[in-house]
Amino acid sequence: MDQGRIRPSVVNQEGMASQEDQACLAQHVASSQEIWSRFSPFTIVEELGTGAYRLELPNNSPYSDRINADRLEKWVDSDFTVFPTHSGHPQHALLPPHTQVEPVHHTIRYLLRDYSLFPAASVRYWVQTDSVSTPFVWIDGTSYLLEEFLSLEGTNGCIPETGITQNNFQHVKQHKQEVYLQSPAPIMVNTWTSSHLPMQVRKRPRFKPPADLPHAVVQDLFHVTDDKSEFYQGTVIQKHDKRCRVQWTDGYESTHTVAEIQTMLYDPISYIYDFNHA
Repeated sequence: MDQGRIRPSVVNQEGMASQEDQACLAQHVASSQEIWSRFSPFTIVEELGTGAYRLELPNNSPYSDRINADRLEKWVDSDFTVFPTHSGHPQHALLPPHTQVEPVHHTIRYLLRDYSLFPAASVRYWVQTDSVSTPFVWIDGTSYLLEEFLSLEGTNGCIPETGITQNNFQHVKQHKQEVYLQSPAPIMVNTWTSSHLPMQVRKRPRFKPPADLPHAVVQDLFHVTDDKSEFYQGTVIQKHDKRCRVQWTDGYESTHTVAEIQTMLYDPISYIYDFNHA
């Protein structure tokens, strides 16, 4: 075996060759890890045969210089271009070519939920940030985001949506039922119909109410407890004379006049441009 720099494993160090070594180790077991990490790596000075080696240890080492090969690991020097602060001469770390570093920003508002890449990729959100260079960006719908945002959606109203297609319809429906808890009747309509992303044109888009009320999306604020209210969305499932029947996402059904439905119609433009959200 070629001589080289190695380091002993810091675990299971009690298996020394002689009783004398074992007794010595027992006296210093409490500080063994500290000593090994302080003085390693060590140099092999002699191969003793039968899988044992003699190491060049410090004079004050409490250990025998004889150790079995199964307790040794090859030492690999740190790459100080990756960890420059560990070097005696700090320097800038060099990133691999084509490395993309996303800028740090904080989300101010959630503006749009997009399913166009789903289920091949995550549902994504078009958000407004506090960054001067990137005031609007796409972010993925992570579990952390959902934990924060779903409660805001119940408080502030439902976010506009886009990207629901015939190809991903069933996947989106299942996702809404299981993740957004819109069960059994999730909203399966693209409520954002503008060709431009929110806040990307100087002129405010116009809201066009549906020509026919059946299948129209509505939204209303419900008292769920004595001290808590939440927004729910629903779909008009029936219109007879001047009354409409609505099925809400949680399966609850209610009847309203046409005039009431007109005031409940979901207006994504108003959601984006007229309200201050938490």
